[in-house]
Amino acid sequence: MKCRNCKQTLTNPARRPFEVWCSSDCAVAIWRAKEDKKQAQEARRTAQETRKRKEALKTRKEWMADALRAFCAWVRKRDEGKPCISCGTHGGQRHGGHFRDTFHYASLAFEPDGCWAQCAQCNAPPPMGKGGNLINYRLGLIGRIGEDRVKELESHQPTKKYTIPELKSIRDDYRNRLKS
Repeated sequence: MKCRNCKQTLTNPARRPFEVWCSSDCAVAIWRAKEDKKQAQEARRTAQETRKRKEALKTRKEWMADALRAFCAWVRKRDEGKPCISCGTHGGQRHGGHFRDTFHYASLAFEPDGCWAQCAQCNAPPPMGKGGNLINYRLGLIGRIGEDRVKELESHQPTKKYTIPELKSIRDDYRNRLKS
């Protein structure tokens, strides 16, 4: 049998059967390793509980923001290597730019045809950016999905108020799509 700490062969014939160390120093080292492992497990459990408590306190607005963050991350991955839909530039920071704003047109918030990668300059609100650069966005959109589909996006959309379970599902779905 070998010492669990230093891996030397145990030679003491008088040792007890449960002893797996060769010296008191090794016994202390083994005990400390066990304590460190317990503390790490406790820290993970505490972090999980905290995460669950925070999720339980989230508002619908916060869930919507989480779902939109996951959706826009998926849009950026989908459009990787493609130019900005509004100005046609390559490179730089990319955002998931919506054709119709998500506040007034919540039913289109998670519509893949209504959200494309935009450069940070085009997507940023004025005066720092171009506020969506919507005229050029529409022209780029017609080139990608066709005029009929663009007109469908522009038509009157029914209002939609997502429930928290729907938003959780949407968030998880787009996170899973990102992984694959």
